[in-house]
Amino acid sequence: PSAKPSAKPSAIEATEAIEQLQRCYGHLPKVDQPEEIPAPAPTMDGPKRQRFALPVSSERAIYAWHAVAIDDPDLPALEVLDEVLTGGESSRLYKRLVTDTELATECGGWVANWRYPGLYELTVTMRPGQSLEDAEKHLFEVLKGVCDAPVSERELEKAKNGLEAHFLREMADTGSRAQSLGSAQVTARDFRWMFTHPAALREVKAVDVMRVATRLLTPERHVCVVGEPQPNSTSEGSS
Repeated sequence: PSAKPSAKPSAIEATEAIEQLQRCYGHLPKVDQPEEIPAPAPTMDGPKRQRFALPVSSERAIYAWHAVAIDDPDLPALEVLDEVLTGGESSRLYKRLVTDTELATECGGWVANWRYPGLYELTVTMRPGQSLEDAEKHLFEVLKGVCDAPVSERELEKAKNGLEAHFLREMADTGSRAQSLGSAQVTARDFRWMFTHPAALREVKAVDVMRVATRLLTPERHVCVVGEPQPNSTSEGSS
């Protein structure tokens, strides 16, 4: 015979949980936390590049720039900029590198939403037989384009819609919501940032995107890490 199912645990009321925490930890003295002093970002005196032989079938590159902290007023514009560059098949970098020139098989971007200034990263995976040098010329032409002129209103609205859709997907289940709230409390020092940030994204204008691109994405300020195929390597591995 099958075992009798165990009874479901009873729900714990908030007041009961607080009382238990007080009994277990209330006697501990308060300790002042030392002020965090982040290490200064290294000075960039020009672009830097490092190559590694990896078990991949084509070159893969990560380009990175010093970016902003989560409480920087320019973070929303940087996220909109990333969506313009890499958000889907109609984005500027995907269209240029993957669709039009067929130099790459994929490209993407990542903005670090951290308490302290992090990185903005662009990744490019080359099509086998194609040269990263050729793709890099196109990449920096695209970046120059967003620095020299405001993006179109159509691109701006598409980028905002994409970011809003991503936010709604994150809110689809309890676990994701809890993780997002905890992350906002730790990084932004206020869980309510999770609810105010979407409104800040909606306020971004085309001139803001151009200004942030000009501020951050200069060729002289980037570092690049390249994974190149090992001799006689034919199978793809992790980047």
